Amino acid sequence: MSESKIAIGCAGAGQTTKMVNQILVSCTSAVLAEACGLAERTGVAATRIPHALEGGRADSRLLQEVFPKMARSDLSVASTIAIMMKDLVMIRDLAKKAGATTPVVDVTADLHRRMIEDGFGDRDMSELVTPYRVRR
Repeated sequence: MSESKIAIGCAGAGQTTKMVNQILVSCTSAVLAEACGLAERTGVAATRIPHALEGGRADSRLLQEVFPKMARSDLSVASTIAIMMKDLVMIRDLAKKAGATTPVVDVTADLHRRMIEDGFGDRDMSELVTPYRVRR
C-alpha cells in the first residue's frame, strides 16, 4: 500500500472512507461465506476456488485470503465478528444521517448479529461460513 496521502474531501471524509472500506470488507466476506457454503454443499472442492478464480473478475484480496480460511475452517483470529458488527452499526448510523439506503449492509449486519447471538462474536470473520455449511 502506498504511503502517500490522498485528499478525498472535507473534514470527516477519512472516517467516511473507513466506513466505505468496512462496507466492502463486511459485505464481501458475507458473500464469500455464502459461496463457500454452496461450493461445499454441491461437492466442489472449496479450497481450490481461489486458485480457479485467480486473475478473473471475481478475484480479490479477500477471495485469496479469507475464502481459504473459510474452506479450511481455519479458526485463527485476525478480525472478529463483533468488531465488524461495531463498524456495521456505525455505517448504518452514518447512512441514516446521510439519508442513504443500505439494504446489503442491513442483511450483512443481520448475519453478524445472528452470529454474535449464537456465540461467535469473538471468532474470526471467516466463521461467517458456519450457517451456510453442512454441519461437520
